[in-house]
Amino acid sequence: SKKDDLSLALGLISVLGWGVAEVPQIITNFKTKSAEGLSIVFLVTWILGDLLNLFGCLLEPATLPTQYYTAMLYLVTTLILSVQSLYYSHIYPGMK
Repeated sequence: SKKDDLSLALGLISVLGWGVAEVPQIITNFKTKSAEGLSIVFLVTWILGDLLNLFGCLLEPATLPTQYYTAMLYLVTTLILSVQSLYYSHIYPGMK
């Protein structure tokens, strides 16, 4: 039905939007060699949410592969952002 098609389209747009939401920040951090302004508490809570989402997918037998892959994408991008934050805040300054 048209309602189902609209629901699917909006869901895909949402997944795509959330899937790439962190990419501009990752690129900015790389270009500036800084993650200044990113709260480590924010990143830790975001990772926790991503992990719980992934665990929920793994525990539910009816989870679709797309749900699992989306959960993995969210976790990986958040981990990249977190590693950048730690690297540019604590390791990179000592290498200059």
